[in-house]
Amino acid sequence: MSDRWAEFRRLPFIPSRIPALDALVAFVPGGQPIRPAVQKMIDRTGSCRWFSASGGHELLVPYEGGQYDRVEFKVRPKAWDHETCSSCRRRVPAMTPCWVTEDGPLKVLCSACKARMDTESDEGA
Repeated sequence: MSDRWAEFRRLPFIPSRIPALDALVAFVPGGQPIRPAVQKMIDRTGSCRWFSASGGHELLVPYEGGQYDRVEFKVRPKAWDHETCSSCRRRVPAMTPCWVTEDGPLKVLCSACKARMDTESDEGA
């Protein structure tokens, strides 16, 4: 039997409350390739969210300052308002207690998943 928590047990987690961040918002028309400036921002941030919109999608990327293409993007204050638990995929609203990786790629565990990981045996009980 495999340990469903094996991936997470190897990582150092610390308690956190992730604040809401500003987001850069762009419109990506349906059926068209992603424009280079938009792709560059996705690659730079490593995170994005896609929302259906009339004629295509609205794309959000977290924004913590710095230069961006002002033709392609607009800033939407506090629009990056949640993270997603890396285990159960539930939404973790901003400022909700959770657990995040101390370093390396960001992994987020909601408090319920962290508690289950801590109490379940390595045999996957």
